[in-house]
Amino acid sequence: MAVNYHAPVELTQGLLAELKAASGCVVNISSMAGWMPVLGRAGYCAAKSALHQYFEVFREEVRNEGVSVLMVYPSFLATTIEQNALAGDGGRAKHQRSTVGVVRSPEWMANEIVVAWEQGRERWFPKDLSLIGSFLYRLAPAIFLKQLRKSFQVELALSPEA
Repeated sequence: MAVNYHAPVELTQGLLAELKAASGCVVNISSMAGWMPVLGRAGYCAAKSALHQYFEVFREEVRNEGVSVLMVYPSFLATTIEQNALAGDGGRAKHQRSTVGVVRSPEWMANEIVVAWEQGRERWFPKDLSLIGSFLYRLAPAIFLKQLRKSFQVELALSPEA
């Protein structure tokens, strides 16, 4: 919560006067995990959901003051997150991270963010299986969760050695 929610909120609030004066844009990196559950990542999902809700409301509160918000909801990116991922017991995860769809590079994501910002978009979503999954989660959550349990079986393992 400190990194994924409190830091962006406090930074934005601390710079609010400057954002208003410059008609600035807040760009937040949320996650598809803020829109739908990802097994083994309850805390991460909660933080990204909080970030999503806060800035969706914030956008409307400052819209008439010239401040805009771009929320970015990436799916899986090729980062070093696995080196710092935690297992259910609080220790380091010993398994590879589960993913869905194409794992994209940070450079690809950065380019997509710049294009979305230049276009004045308010939200950016991936056009891959995770976006389809988010629709399935909203329309048929039981089916989505059943498939998620299959796809993320390693995340559900009781043993941290799994």
